[in-house]
Amino acid sequence: MAEQKQLTQQELDNLLKNAFAMQVPVIEKFMEDTHDRYALATTSFKRDMEAMKESAWHEFFASKLLPHFFLEHLGFGASFRFNDYEKEVKLPENMVPVRNDADEQIAKVVLGVEKAMKDMHIKNHGLVSEFYKETLELVCQLGSKVGMSDEFYTLVKPSLAYDKEEK
Repeated sequence: MAEQKQLTQQELDNLLKNAFAMQVPVIEKFMEDTHDRYALATTSFKRDMEAMKESAWHEFFASKLLPHFFLEHLGFGASFRFNDYEKEVKLPENMVPVRNDADEQIAKVVLGVEKAMKDMHIKNHGLVSEFYKETLELVCQLGSKVGMSDEFYTLVKPSLAYDKEEK
């Protein structure tokens, strides 16, 4: 196997953007399925989500929070693997490790969405909050899973090793 070179900052940035872009269809499908499932629970959920999608908060969620959470966990997954934690911790096949503070970070976002909903005429605060919470949980898991994947990890490992040796 040929020696892998460390990625330049531009190559790393492009890799991270592409890693997120590749997951966007999965995230969109999840959001559609979750939306449809919640819409079956109550007829006003669909109207509430339409109002949320028009809000500045939802724009911030989609354009800033989702990529941020994904990239944080992408790095976590690669670091988890780099530090050999996956060898120390026997994880079930269907389980993906996420950062220890993921639940706390998600809870802060849910508080933010609840504050945003107070200014709107949203009836289903619980379901709308749960929709955003579940979406963020998925994004964290996807990021970590991609970060640990052979394809991604092989590309970034030389950069991780270089950083580790620098310290």
